[in-house]
Amino acid sequence: MKTIFKNTVAGGMLALLATLTPAGAFAAGLGVSATGSVSGTPGGLGAKIGVNVCASIDTRADKFVQNISDKTGKFGTRQSDRVAKIDQNRQNRDEKLDTFRQNRDTAHDTRYAALEAKATTDAEKAAVAQFEADVNAAVSTRRDAIDAAIKTYRDGVDNLIDTKFASLDAAVSTLSDSINAAISKAKDDCASGVAGATVLADLKASIKDARTTFQSNRQDAQIKTELQALVDARKKAVADAVATFKTSLAAATAKLKAAFGADAGASASTNGTSTSADVNANADVNAGTGDNQ
Repeated sequence: MKTIFKNTVAGGMLALLATLTPAGAFAAGLGVSATGSVSGTPGGLGAKIGVNVCASIDTRADKFVQNISDKTGKFGTRQSDRVAKIDQNRQNRDEKLDTFRQNRDTAHDTRYAALEAKATTDAEKAAVAQFEADVNAAVSTRRDAIDAAIKTYRDGVDNLIDTKFASLDAAVSTLSDSINAAISKAKDDCASGVAGATVLADLKASIKDARTTFQSNRQDAQIKTELQALVDARKKAVADAVATFKTSLAAATAKLKAAFGADAGASASTNGTSTSADVNANADVNAGTGDNQ
């Protein structure tokens, strides 16, 4: 999960921001350079600026707004695609974990059968039965704890994603509204006879402000710190579940050895070691159920 937002959907807005630079395509389309000069017009600069800005603003503004609309539409699509990918990754990992656990259960049954075959006295048979019950209970407790850790983690991630997307949607909406307002003002100024150079300067300043505000809002929507806290909490929960299981397993194995006496050392120890290997592998599978891969 460490890199789920390394290439965040907000990064997809950078292309949009590139069109919002003070000396961007919009101003150029009005026939005015970044410095406010008009190419190929040695005289009558003020008049030319007024004509170029106000005569072209309707056409250029419509194209500019449409460009923003297209890019924000793609932005929303990327949000949906990323959520769908997360859901698919979770499903794949859940299926993998289920298969792993089924295989481990089968292996446990095989080892239990081997222990049962070694038990000859009533005391030994009772000890094996108790060992199996203790280990099964410990495995169940461990799995429940790990499943709960995964659920808590995923719920937290979902909440962060919802919050992040809501913030980004608001940032995009504010950006769009600000630009539309700036263009509307420029049109009104042209209709009111405001000098073209002034119209252009005000428009460029407004677009720059909108861009700066959007960048700030985008940074505020970052969730890296909160996300890492969820990762750390999940890892700790999994580690605690594994530690508890190992303690329970050690206790069950000790009781089994005591019941079998000196002859039980090899069989009980072997079974216990195999079960320990199971918990380590199982923990690794669970700990890897992040949404970033």
